[in-house]
Amino acid sequence: MFSTPLCRYALAVGTALFATSGATFASSFALVETSASGLGNAYAGAAAIADDAGTVWWNPAGMTRLDAPTASLALHAITPSAKFSNGNSQPSCVAPGVCRPLGGMGADAGETAWVPATYIVLPINKSLALGLGISAPFGLKNEYESDWLGRYQAIKSDMKTININPSLAFKVNDRISLGVGISYQKIDAELTSVVNPGAVMGLAAQSGAIPAALVPSVLGTSLGVADVNATLKGNDSAYGYNLGIMLNLSPATRLGLSYRSAIAYTIKGDVTFNIPTVPATSPASGVIAQVLAALQQPGQRLASGPIRGSLKTPDSFSLSTASDLNSQLQLLADVSWTGWSNIPKLEFVRTDGTILNSVEYKWKDTWRYSLGANYKLNDKLMLRSGVAYDETPMDTLHRTPRLPDGDRTWLSIGARYLVQPNMALDFGYTHISFKDPKIDNRNDGSTAAYGSVDGTYSSNVNIFSAGLSYTFK
Repeated sequence: MFSTPLCRYALAVGTALFATSGATFASSFALVETSASGLGNAYAGAAAIADDAGTVWWNPAGMTRLDAPTASLALHAITPSAKFSNGNSQPSCVAPGVCRPLGGMGADAGETAWVPATYIVLPINKSLALGLGISAPFGLKNEYESDWLGRYQAIKSDMKTININPSLAFKVNDRISLGVGISYQKIDAELTSVVNPGAVMGLAAQSGAIPAALVPSVLGTSLGVADVNATLKGNDSAYGYNLGIMLNLSPATRLGLSYRSAIAYTIKGDVTFNIPTVPATSPASGVIAQVLAALQQPGQRLASGPIRGSLKTPDSFSLSTASDLNSQLQLLADVSWTGWSNIPKLEFVRTDGTILNSVEYKWKDTWRYSLGANYKLNDKLMLRSGVAYDETPMDTLHRTPRLPDGDRTWLSIGARYLVQPNMALDFGYTHISFKDPKIDNRNDGSTAAYGSVDGTYSSNVNIFSAGLSYTFK
């Protein structure tokens, strides 16, 4: 389908993509950063502009606007900051006066992520074009200090995706083009947290596994036992599709509509519990050691072994316009909808069907609005600007430390420089500010066992992008 050099180029970038991607700076864990050329416009007009091969992602119908084989490469450096300030968080208290230390603020949980993407378009004739895109549409990467107050909910969250997207476009006539694509998407996730050994002893006492006379001393002694580190790793691959329409309303104005389907995963992997050694130096510590040993056996709560979980990514719809006011100025606009209600909860179960962990999300669908402009300063240099407002799908009670997301505002600038007639360099910068998200997460009612996280996040993101587009003429 594609020439050998183009295939090697795409596969090399795809390998790097999966190795490095993993940040979350569109709403929730979606990544908007899929092309360098659009960042300077805050991706306003992305489904209508079709000025390079990145249209494979935004609207495959736009491939009919490219009259020669074209390749685009992008690299984004995404640098977030997420700092928690305590409000009224509560420690775990399994009995009066038997409370674990609350813990600290977790430091800055944000970590820089490098997210590449690559796209290729090959026109077959004046009416037909083929394309291929490799990108990272979803990602998540943050990590708190291991002794912070929300350690029972989250310490490290790392999710990577890679999306391989072959596409086809057909030009019906001078006004209408249609596009379709198939997505093969792979996900790889690692989630860590800790388990409160005091809560484990409390449940054992309720079940009668601890003699009643020893319960007070066992609970008290458990305060000296280190938290149990828990690590969950899993992966899966699945398929989806995308559709697009490009309408030429006039020689100067285009309208683009695009839709991306949801993708349903069944994530399979393993959970590992790192159980601390408890010397049996007293009757109470001896009971703790026995209970922990029993709970590591197959089928028990702290047993390491295989797990599975269901995750359905949201579907999305975008409506974009691009209008040339004159030979120098182009105005852009976009409105996008994302179906985050596809994810009512995230639940992992063991192979015998028992629930390992279940978190209610109750997310709502969201809207994103953006406006942008391009100004052609001269034959070589074009300047870009854009603003966007992006809603969060979550509320205060269902916000999680793994996703301290809030409504956000984008301010973007960028430029395109023509090195030669068939080669362009794109640069973009975006600052994203958040409406300081509040959190009141009570561990789905298990505050006695695992405490609560109540406070406010101070968050922002800086994104730097660079890209190269080359037309093979």
